[in-house]
Amino acid sequence: MPTVRRSHSIDFKIKAVFEAGGSQRALKEVAARLGVHPTQLSHWKKQATDVLETHWPNSPKTSGKSNRTEKEFQEMERLVGKMAFELEYYKKKLGC
Repeated sequence: MPTVRRSHSIDFKIKAVFEAGGSQRALKEVAARLGVHPTQLSHWKKQATDVLETHWPNSPKTSGKSNRTEKEFQEMERLVGKMAFELEYYKKKLGC
């Protein structure tokens, strides 16, 4: 029986990457929960990193030297997650 290729939205991919975080264990757990292969999720994380390096070459995650503390970076990640959640809420509310 042939394999069916699934297509995932960019929103799905972004949520998956944020949920996976930095650890391999979390990546495997998130991949299992979302029904995607851990290698696919790793590929999406690499793509996200490449985009960050292209648009923000001096960002803390892409440069070897960081001016920001880990606490500040976690706060930024929390805010991005909150904004993604709010975006989804408004999309549903407005019927987009």
